[in-house]
Amino acid sequence: MKRICLNSNDGFTLVESLLAFGISIIVISSLSIFGTLKLSLQGKYIDNSLNVAIYQLADTLVTARNISYGTTLEFEDSQGDVNQIFLDEDVLVRTPGYVIYTKNISRIEFYLQDNLIYLELEKQGKIHTFLVGSDYQNEVESDETAIIQ
Repeated sequence: MKRICLNSNDGFTLVESLLAFGISIIVISSLSIFGTLKLSLQGKYIDNSLNVAIYQLADTLVTARNISYGTTLEFEDSQGDVNQIFLDEDVLVRTPGYVIYTKNISRIEFYLQDNLIYLELEKQGKIHTFLVGSDYQNEVESDETAIIQ
């Protein structure tokens, strides 16, 4: 007589099934995360060149003194040379030497608020405001006048 074997080696084990299920979950969740991220970033533009330009400008203003504000920022550097940062056509530049910071700028305005130097600029229809430095000399002078009074 033939024996009937109840144990069959056909099919998947529980571990194999759970492993396949786990991998499927990971793939599906990563696709949904990337899809959501793509939708959330749609229409947003990150301008790294502007961030680099502001960093370079702020680095230039670390040693600035005798600063005047407006559409042109005029200051003396650590060697006593007079520098200007202004908008030439649509390019933000510094003279002497014509150092280009960034392009495609519509409008700029430097102003002082609480002894901090701010730059407000318009690029591609969006207005950005950046803290670019501190007028420490102005702060020292106002402290000295407060002590004298």
